[in-house]
Amino acid sequence: MDALRETYWKLPKKPNEPGEMTRERFEREQIIPRWTQHVRENWRSNWPSEVDLLVSLVGFSPNTTLYCYQALRPDSLLLVHTKESTPSVDIIGAAVDLPASKFHRVSVDGAADALSIYKVVHELLEIRDEGAGAAIFDVTGGTAVMSAAAALAAWQLDLPLCYLESERPEGEVIPGSQRLCVLESPSALLGVDLAKDAHRLLAEGSFRAASMAAAELEGRGRMAHRGRFLKRLARLYEVWSALDLEGITEAAAELEVERAFWPSFLSGEEQERLDEQLKFALRVAKRDPVAQLENHFVLGEHYRAQGRHEFAAMLYYRAMEGAFVQRLERIAPDLFEGERFVRDRVPKEVLARFKAVATELQGKSNYDSHELHARLGFLDSAVLLYAYDDALLSKGEVNDIEGLGHLRTLADVRNRSPLAHGSQPVGEKDVWVLCQKSLGFLRALERLDAPERLDDTRAKCFDVRYRRLAFLKPTEP
Repeated sequence: MDALRETYWKLPKKPNEPGEMTRERFEREQIIPRWTQHVRENWRSNWPSEVDLLVSLVGFSPNTTLYCYQALRPDSLLLVHTKESTPSVDIIGAAVDLPASKFHRVSVDGAADALSIYKVVHELLEIRDEGAGAAIFDVTGGTAVMSAAAALAAWQLDLPLCYLESERPEGEVIPGSQRLCVLESPSALLGVDLAKDAHRLLAEGSFRAASMAAAELEGRGRMAHRGRFLKRLARLYEVWSALDLEGITEAAAELEVERAFWPSFLSGEEQERLDEQLKFALRVAKRDPVAQLENHFVLGEHYRAQGRHEFAAMLYYRAMEGAFVQRLERIAPDLFEGERFVRDRVPKEVLARFKAVATELQGKSNYDSHELHARLGFLDSAVLLYAYDDALLSKGEVNDIEGLGHLRTLADVRNRSPLAHGSQPVGEKDVWVLCQKSLGFLRALERLDAPERLDDTRAKCFDVRYRRLAFLKPTEP
């Protein structure tokens, strides 16, 4: 480029005789192509990759338009000029490789005639083919007043702007020093703020509000796909965390439609996790007993992270209760008809031991009954497992009556909470103990049951799975 500039400075600004090379022509024929190559090799992420229409102001030099045209390579070009800049329009027309149907020119009456510029550009935008790519307004050429008028028109039309910055050490532009600058459209600029709000609300677990914020992005140019993706992701998490099984099926189907756009907003690892989450959520919606059991713990972690300890305590409690019942279904399937527990089928020796253990537990921890209830609950199922001398309890660190008494204490924490039968808030320490105890039993159930529970959706151990099932927090734009 330096050698080209040396030649440029030696040339006259205006021809002394017909056909003589001038600085402007040399810049157009030699420097702009070299500059374009450099720009295309160093393309920036905020520059449009495909431009359908470039609207360019034309001044006394055609070269500013040609810099932008060569860099952006639009499918069509609209030149906005005054009567005085008509010669520049002719040069541009000869330099660009566009069919007549893609080359447009319009003369405005005054440099500050923003309304005329708006009307002309608006009419051309209206007749473009449906689904046409991006349009962008180059405001480099023309006078400062004309650029200001064009900027007002572009703002009203919700178009992004581009312009050239140049080095002028001694007041004269150094050819090839131009830097292409792009200013996003008003809706895109506002859309970034809305997108950040949607991301923040999603990360906070405010899924309904995140969905509403994301919905506002759907009509905002390049943010539309992000808005639709975030809205559907937030909707899935909203119905999932509310255990709305029908809603999960619908939300999962809507999010699946957006799969082609996942790579735009998620890392490779996040895409894998979301795929696993969709499969898991659909198993929950279909009432898969193992998925529903594990889902209690997954949602317990979600609500504990939000500080909603009462919800978390209830879910951890349900996870442990589910683990006990599922283990009984495996070691004593004759006790069940479908999901119904048949108390009369409990072997006499097991029932006798149940009563003995329950009686001892009643004396030590106010266990309210030594009789086995017709509906298996949290503590009944634990004591029945103890009566069967099953390994689930020992692997979950319940080895004696004292261990059962600790389970009773945990049950009291849940029962006294406002979501159960009481009014006592669940403290952070108590919910942590419930979390760790339920995690221990789920780990134990998996170790005891692994051969029949491992399939393509549950191949990873539970410790890995529940972390990967944690709701995603996509990176902000």
